Order: sequence, then C-alpha cells, then structure tokens
Amino acid sequence: MPTSGASTELNDEDYERVNWLIQYLTDDLDSWLSSSIACCDSCYDDYVSKWPLAHTRKGGLQYQNMPAEAFYDGSRRVRGFLSETDFLRLLPYIACPNCGDSIGPNLFAFELPFDPADFEEDLRSLGDIARLAPFLVLTNSFAQAVKTEVEQLCSSIVADLPSGHTFRGRSVDAGSASATDFGPPPRSKTREGRYNHAGRPALYLAETSMTCWEECRRPHPPFSIATFVFTRPVKILDLSEPDEITEVMAALMYSNLAAAPSDGEGWDRPEYVLTRFVADCARIAGIDAIQYSSTRPGSGASLVLLDGSRFTDSVRITGIEIFPPRKGDYPRRRATA
Repeated sequence: MPTSGASTELNDEDYERVNWLIQYLTDDLDSWLSSSIACCDSCYDDYVSKWPLAHTRKGGLQYQNMPAEAFYDGSRRVRGFLSETDFLRLLPYIACPNCGDSIGPNLFAFELPFDPADFEEDLRSLGDIARLAPFLVLTNSFAQAVKTEVEQLCSSIVADLPSGHTFRGRSVDAGSASATDFGPPPRSKTREGRYNHAGRPALYLAETSMTCWEECRRPHPPFSIATFVFTRPVKILDLSEPDEITEVMAALMYSNLAAAPSDGEGWDRPEYVLTRFVADCARIAGIDAIQYSSTRPGSGASLVLLDGSRFTDSVRITGIEIFPPRKGDYPRRRATA
C-alpha cells in the first residue's frame, strides 16, 4: 500500500504509478522468493527479535535482502514501466508491508511455513505469562495447543538407535581430558537450561563440531570436543525442521519463546520457560531426547538427552580431540545481525 503521505504529496499520475509499482513488487516477490512476509530496514531488528529462527537457521539466513537497484534490474515489468530515476523517486512512497513506514532502500523477504500475523498475538500473550507467572502457562490457550501437538507428535515416535556422531565441547586440553569432563554437570551445579530445569541434569550435544563450538560461545584455546555415539535405542522428538511439523509448533520454534539466544548470564532465564515446558510434555510422553535448531547464527542442529542420569548407558565417547585440529584454524568471527 502507499504511505500515508503519498496521496497528498504526489500528483494523480505519480500516485497511480505507485499503486502499479506496489502490484509489480508484490507479484515479483511472490514469484521469486515465495516469501511469507517482507520488512524494511526500520523494522528488521524488531522482526528478527520476534522470529529469531528465521534469521539463524540452516547455516544461512532464511531471508533474501533485496536492494532497490537489484529489484529494478531484475524486474522486466518495472523496467518497462518506469525509468530507474522515477523508480527510485517513487519508491519512498511505498509502505513497508510489515510496519507501514516508507519501505526505504532495502527489502528483507522472509520465508516461513506459516503466516506470522496468525500467531503474533498468541505468542505475545504467552510470553507475558511465561515472564510473570511461568507456573500458569497452561492457562493460555496457545500453550494448551502446544501441549496437545507435542503429545500427538510423540505418540507416533518409536525407539531407534541413532546412526552417526554427535559432539560436545569443553574448555579443557584434549591431552588431559577424560570422559567425565564431557558428561552432564552434577545436580548441585545444574542451572536452568533450554530444555532442563535447575537441578535436573541433561546432556546437550551438537550435530557437528562447528555447531558445538558455536553453542559454546566460540571459546578460545584450550578447547576440546568429544565425539559421541548412541549405544541404545532412544525416542527422539525432532523439532529441528519446523517446516515439516504443524503450524502451531513451527510458530513456537521460530519465535523468541523457543529460539531466542541466551546471553549466558544470570539465573533468571525467562527465554527458557516454553522450551522447558515442551521438554516436560515430551518427557511425560516417554521421549528420551529432543533435536532442535541451534540458536547460534549459521549453526545446525543440537540434541538434548533429557535425562542426564542415563548418560553412561545411552552414549559413549569414541574420541576426544582439540578444536580446531590445527593451530590458527578457528573460523573468522561472523557478523550476527
């Protein structure tokens, strides 16, 4: 839609051009990107704060940044309709579909497996309860829907012996490290985690050594990574592919109630209330582990063994190596915004 000032600041011919330009922009974005929503420079940070997994998942950003000049160059219809000078002159009169302000020089198109507008109010209300009175989350209708969805997902999961390896890191020297260094912490030192309560140890693992390093906040040497294999069949609730689960669960996993990175400081962790709620629902349904997307930009999946006390009879360590394998091989730090 046009900005609020377009009708008074533009003549009739330019105002009509803006409306045609909006139609062309919308049609081209739909055909190019299959985007669920688009936002501009002004509201990008707010959007990512609501849906952080859209920014971080799958080793790459789940959006396309479309500078104005690139859109003009790529749209045959717009090039045939307007000169580039007129295009750039009229572009500020197009309102951002997310915030309503002038769209500005950049458009960020996100691809989500649901319509964010359908869930934003439910998630905001649930977030308020989680922060103010976490024991009352089940009074919220969306939390009730999540509980039902988790129970239904878990009902069809059968125990299986996972293949491949998982990884866990510690700031220790590989030469002096032992298997006990890579187990879960004792109950007395277990703080609230993303999927565990305080005093309830869980074992957090990563699908790759790089994900492990990212999840450990990119520590400097000495840092070592242990390689794990599972030794018994387990039931795993896989939430790492939100595109392949129901819209309710996908919305939760993309949202800041499940995917907000922790700053690692302090005892109060309101960003973990809903993920611990999901873990409780899964645990009662007989689930051993949950696989989920890492909250660290550019990382893969992580897995948490919910009952840390079963560490020794569930997994074993096949090797411990220093990370990175060669001095100076640490990846360059990437921008996360």
